[in-house]
Amino acid sequence: YMAPEQARAGHVDARADVFALGVILWEAIAARPLFRRATPAATLRAILTEQAPELDTVVIDVPRALAEITTRALRKSPEDRFPDASAMLAALRA
Repeated sequence: YMAPEQARAGHVDARADVFALGVILWEAIAARPLFRRATPAATLRAILTEQAPELDTVVIDVPRALAEITTRALRKSPEDRFPDASAMLAALRA
């Protein structure tokens, strides 16, 4: 559940937690691992380079708004994510 910036040994703040929460939410709904690959190195490469599939393309009947929230939480660039878990929670409640 490591964020890309954490994997690069970069600056880590609350947005890394948002990424981890996004992975957990995506996996809980999809009922499958998101970035896990055959080896730890391949998993790390996936975290750094692969975009998560839109949740509503993986699971039937997922509301578009929920898919958009998970997509935002899983963006590679921290600046493109929710600023913190409170902002993500507010989006989920809406």
